[in-house]
Parts: sequence; C-alpha cells; structure tokens
Amino acid sequence: MKPFQISLVLTLFALLPACTTYKLRGVVVYGSQSKIEVVDDDDPRIAKGSPIEEAAVTVLLDPNSLRNRYLGQTFPNALGEFAVPVDEPGAGVLQYEVWVMASAPGFSDADITAPLPGSGERLLIMLAPGNRRVQRPNQLLDEFERNKRQFD
Repeated sequence: MKPFQISLVLTLFALLPACTTYKLRGVVVYGSQSKIEVVDDDDPRIAKGSPIEEAAVTVLLDPNSLRNRYLGQTFPNALGEFAVPVDEPGAGVLQYEVWVMASAPGFSDADITAPLPGSGERLLIMLAPGNRRVQRPNQLLDEFERNKRQFD
C-alpha cells in the first residue's frame, strides 16, 4: 500500500465511530427511594439490584430548548437493562441534555435532566414502591397558554 492509501484508510477508521448511533444505556432496579443517577459502568449497585422489567423509560432530548425531541419510550429486558438510540450528530461526544423519566405499576416515578452519559457511563434508575407521579417538563407553548390566562 502507498502512504496516501494508508493515510486514507486510517482516517476512515478514525471517523467510523462518528457514524455509529449513540445509545443511552441504563438499568432499572428496585431501590429504597425513586431516583435516577449517572454512574460508571462498573457501579456495584447495577449488579446487586433486582431488575424491574415492567418499567417504562421515556426520553426527551434537549428538554429545555425550543427544539426538544421525543426520543421514545422503551422497556428493560429481564436483567433490567435498556438502550435508547440517540440519532443526533455528535451524540456521545457533544454536550446534549436529556430528560429521562421511569415509571412502573406500584412504584413511584423517577426523573432526571442531565447531560448524556459519556463513554463508560450509564443511567442507574432505582424505583421504590409508592405512587408519586412525575410530569413531563413544561413545553414552551403550554407555559405560554398558562400565563396568558392570567391576563384574559
């Protein structure tokens, strides 16, 4: 191979990760209180927790911007693990914020607004028995309508 060809091949391999879709990964387990944390992949609470398969995990990208985007809802597997694709340019490298909410029948909801976890990190979602419900973050139009009524 010529030096130019080697250089081209190395450049293509370097750009390859940028072409793959970032996945927001996490695990849903029983907890003493409902909360969501960004943790390292090797956090011991991930392996010790009892999974909650019936939990629903909902994700919004850039929840406080005018351009927020619903990424979807997913359910964990038998181990409590889930992954949500984030098909945005530079996701996992550039700074994106997400709102994540988890709910399950018989459990209190949990939510968090945080930067997308980086390499070697994931979400640890702990749900406790209860009935506390979390609302989706206010949308700008909803907030405008509420405030407009004050002046009608």
